[in-house]
Amino acid sequence: MCASRQNLQRRSAFTLVEVMVAGGILALLTCALLEGIIVAVKVSRENSRHLAAEALAFDLAWLHFNRDYDSDLRKAAASGTSVTTYDNAESLAPTLADANATARVQISSINGISGVLIHSEVAWGSAANRQTISHDVFRGSMSRSTGN
Repeated sequence: MCASRQNLQRRSAFTLVEVMVAGGILALLTCALLEGIIVAVKVSRENSRHLAAEALAFDLAWLHFNRDYDSDLRKAAASGTSVTTYDNAESLAPTLADANATARVQISSINGISGVLIHSEVAWGSAANRQTISHDVFRGSMSRSTGN
């Protein structure tokens, strides 16, 4: 009876090979899960930088759009193309702090049209992976007098 009890216990226990195979499968699944998390964090960081740069380009364009048309915008465009550069774009958008971000706003006139084109551009990333996003706004002036 004692020998049959030992055989029964031996057959019902896990062998070392089964434990090693199960551990290996578990290790592979854990590595795959961690790699998925790492990729998700990288994509999330890239998306947050893209959204921050897009919002900054939009804000800069509309900031200049809301300047006084006659005293600021038209004079800037009349003297040629006016460019304002923001080398410290990371202070304007903290999400871009470690992304070497720059921003610039260009105000120019359009031939034959009474108005100015406001072009804002934000660039970020390393030299090998530099990304740029821009936003354009046109601001014109219409005469409110009637010609007789």
